[in-house]
Amino acid sequence: ALYEVAALSREHEQEPSKEVAEVLAAALDDESLNVRSVAIDLLVNGQHTETAIKAVIGVMKGFESNMFTLVGTLMGPKGKNDVDDAMRYLEVTMHSAGQLRDDRVASALASVLLAYPTEMRGEPVAMAASQSLLKFGTRDAVDAVIRQLDSRPEATRAKNIHDALAAFATRSEIEEVPAADDEDLKKAWRAWAKKNASRFPKKLGKLKWKPRPKEDEEDEGEDGEKDGDGRP
Repeated sequence: ALYEVAALSREHEQEPSKEVAEVLAAALDDESLNVRSVAIDLLVNGQHTETAIKAVIGVMKGFESNMFTLVGTLMGPKGKNDVDDAMRYLEVTMHSAGQLRDDRVASALASVLLAYPTEMRGEPVAMAASQSLLKFGTRDAVDAVIRQLDSRPEATRAKNIHDALAAFATRSEIEEVPAADDEDLKKAWRAWAKKNASRFPKKLGKLKWKPRPKEDEEDEGEDGEKDGDGRP
């Protein structure tokens, strides 16, 4: 049903329907986390921009305010959802936020990331938030990822954070990066970020909706098929 609702926005030529986005946003309160996962994935893909941004930020603020009871809260009092559902929903939300290149979303993501308990840093949910922040690539976003190393996570989690930063450096065409076995990774990456700060944007600004190209204007892929909007 949510997929059918989301498709209605394609009928609006000037801008996606705010009402459609509001229906998808309302589904973020559904008892089922699987339904919420679908809703947030659809909401950030081609829907009314401002409604999507406000809804995603609201979800992340809810995560932050319930951080130390978060998984239990998501599972619900009757245990309708299990731990895997909760972790999957958290990851989907963090990845979905990365589709909205807006300073407000970046700020909310950074705030949630740094609120995670030490044992979650470098784990899949925190890495999903880190990857979205590094997709934004602003100075503050990069700093938020580096700051996770303050708590000195154990070796595997520290390596996950290091590898994400190294991949970001590669995408940014920066060859020199700190060594993975550096005794103080946080200090090394902080120095790296300071040295290369001029290569990262200070801000993203506010995301604005851009009209979709008409079907006959869509680019064709290598296989000859047009790059239209498919279901997530």
